[in-house]
Amino acid sequence: MSLLQLFFWVVCLTCFAVAIRHGERDERAASTIILAGSLGTVALAAVVGRDAERMAGWLLLADIFVLVAFVRLSFSSRKYWPIWVGSLQLVTVAIHFLKLILPNVVPKAYFILQGFWVYPMFFAVMAGVYGSRIAKKRLGKLSGRTT
Repeated sequence: MSLLQLFFWVVCLTCFAVAIRHGERDERAASTIILAGSLGTVALAAVVGRDAERMAGWLLLADIFVLVAFVRLSFSSRKYWPIWVGSLQLVTVAIHFLKLILPNVVPKAYFILQGFWVYPMFFAVMAGVYGSRIAKKRLGKLSGRTT
């Protein structure tokens, strides 16, 4: 496992743990979607192999499923940040289509661009957790409870 992969998994699992522990429904759902998509990508790489040509179509399909999950979350949420996460996932899907249109794209550049957008997604989920905690504190103070 490379240092970059190790860094990704540390960030992913930390985001998941924080969202599960301190987040509300939307934050837990988004972090679960990201984790499931990441684990699905690892499973695809194990089954299909790491050849960019063979993986591209399967990764596109997996990322479309993740996009659909984020769009559903955005429609069911009263918060703004799920729209950001869905938009970032849409960029990831667009990069897959770019690979299909321009097949001569360097595989390393394709994988870097395709995987880059998850980091802003982590940031958006953590911003959602922070916003939820701030809102809970405000509601607690408004109703006379101390937290």
